[in-house]
Amino acid sequence: MRTVYAHHDNGPMSRLTRWKPWRVFCTDEPGAGHADAVEHVVKFRQGPVGTAALISEVVCGHLLEAGGVATLDRRLVSVDSAFAESCRTQGTLPYPVEVGLHFGMVYRPDLQAGPPTRYDSSFYDFG
Repeated sequence: MRTVYAHHDNGPMSRLTRWKPWRVFCTDEPGAGHADAVEHVVKFRQGPVGTAALISEVVCGHLLEAGGVATLDRRLVSVDSAFAESCRTQGTLPYPVEVGLHFGMVYRPDLQAGPPTRYDSSFYDFG
C-alpha cells in the first residue's frame, strides 16, 4: 500500500459514523506544495483499540481485492508533528491526532459517506 503525507485538513467527511472520517489533502512527498495535494478521506487511529480496528481495514481491503472485488484506493497516511499540532490548534477534531501512520483512501466525490440517510425497508425483506 502506498504512503502519502498529510498536508492540510479539509474538514469532516461525515459525522454519521463512529470513526469520524476526515478530509485531508495529502501529497506523495513530505513537504510538497498544495498544488500537488490530492484529497483523501482519513480515519485517524485513536489509541490501541483504534489502531487494531484500522488494521482490519487494511487486511479486509486486501482480502476483497484477492477475491476479485473492486475496492477504493487505500493509502497509509503519514502524519507529522506539524500536521498533528495544527489539528490540535484548530480544535475541529473531537480527538487528538497522533503522529504516525493512519488509514485513508482517495476521496471520491461520487460516493456517499456513512450510512444511508434513508432506506427502503422492503429491500431487507428476505421472507
